Amino acid sequence: LRIDTMESQFDPLGSLRFLEIGVDRRFKIAYPEQTDFFYTGTRHHSHFGPGSQVLSPVALWKIVGRLRRGEYDLIVVHPPLYPAWHLRTILHVIRYRPLTFPVGLFSTLAFHFLRLVRRTPIVVTDMLDSFGIPKHNFFLFDLCRTYYKRELPSDNWLVFYGTGHRNLPGRSFRTFSRFQRYIKKLRPISIGASSLFEQSDTPLPEKTSDLFFSGTIGSSSAREKGLAHVLALRERGIRVDIPDKRLPWEEFHKRCAAAWLVWSPGGFGWDCVRHYEAAMAGSVVVMNYPSIEMHQPLRHGEHCLYYGVEGEHLAETIVSAIENRPQLEKMAQAARKHSLAHHTYKALAK
Repeated sequence: LRIDTMESQFDPLGSLRFLEIGVDRRFKIAYPEQTDFFYTGTRHHSHFGPGSQVLSPVALWKIVGRLRRGEYDLIVVHPPLYPAWHLRTILHVIRYRPLTFPVGLFSTLAFHFLRLVRRTPIVVTDMLDSFGIPKHNFFLFDLCRTYYKRELPSDNWLVFYGTGHRNLPGRSFRTFSRFQRYIKKLRPISIGASSLFEQSDTPLPEKTSDLFFSGTIGSSSAREKGLAHVLALRERGIRVDIPDKRLPWEEFHKRCAAAWLVWSPGGFGWDCVRHYEAAMAGSVVVMNYPSIEMHQPLRHGEHCLYYGVEGEHLAETIVSAIENRPQLEKMAQAARKHSLAHHTYKALAK
């Protein structure tokens, strides 16, 4: 075999064991046989499908034993937005787990057993919509090797706005050695995606629309401002596909693939699953300018198109792009290749 072929087939994570704990999962999707996932959020753990377990007292006892025996190579932590003692957490546990309320509440508290871990390396993957880091999660900085954050502000210090500092972290705050240590551990990470067209050899459908969008409008002012401009494009001969109801998962991906462009403004957070779903489906994504530091970003003019939310910039960007379909085809191919290489769950785990 050629060396490059051997390297492409080698998986550096193929023989490792992972313990994934928290309110989300990524490694369990990417490496299901190698990952034990224990949910510590307020919903019922079955919400995350087969293989998901609640961090019950029995489970915690077994985990501690496995950690003592060195059976895990890495602990992956998805931190919660609210602490276990917050009233919102307690009420949500009662709502989503009325029959197993004690176990649910225990799991949100047991999350803090991580304070006792000493030998097994820990990484944090914060996929929350918020650009801030709540104060109750600061202890994770002292435990982890790296703190990956999806909505990482371009000025990383802003993660402490309203938590470490009541306002914009100023000059004196940025001299504190504790928070300087924390800043050095921060890294960007994308939310990632899975796709109906994730396999590189999956055939893509023919293009039947110029622009596609499906999503909740009220989750972002960028969406509210842009919708009227997008709808008005129909009067200029642009084929705009906007369904009037939520689409099933497969249908959504097929409609993405059938469009030359997919409008994907930020929602509650700027980074959005749609950015990468559309790119994997072989379409060019149209996004408002990012407000965060990104991991392996899609590049303007090469993989995607960025626009300003002011004035007619969105409409002008779309019309100009549609006039050059050969260029869009090249960009779509590059975006698909880039997203499959860097933004699948397995790529992010690696």
